[in-house]
Amino acid sequence: MVSVTDPQGQGDKDPVSQFSDPALMHSYAESPPSAYPGSAPGYGYPQQAGRPAGAPPQAWPPVPSHWFLAGLSIVLCLPLGVAACVYSSRVRVLLMRGDVPGALRASKRVRLLFWISLAIAVILYVVALATQGGSSTS
Repeated sequence: MVSVTDPQGQGDKDPVSQFSDPALMHSYAESPPSAYPGSAPGYGYPQQAGRPAGAPPQAWPPVPSHWFLAGLSIVLCLPLGVAACVYSSRVRVLLMRGDVPGALRASKRVRLLFWISLAIAVILYVVALATQGGSSTS
């Protein structure tokens, strides 16, 4: 421990306790406050149904975020591509919260938005080719 002498000459003191209210100090023997209500002490994960308190969280199934499809949908149709990127970013956040069904819904929505973007792009391409080919007069 570092020896600190205060100006009144009271000898060695803990530097933190000089400036902190002892009533507000947390004991290291206590578990820290959890990040989520109802979570196991010390883990910061939401309490899962059927799991004893203090047990490590179970591994979640891998849920793809489909960032590549979201990027392609930006190229194909900008408004739907932006929405696809938003849903793609939500996948990881929902998994961290423990909301696996929500993460799966967001992942499926990214794929749906990609396919809609692709269909719109193909339709616009076909319409552009059809109007370009029929407009030439000799």
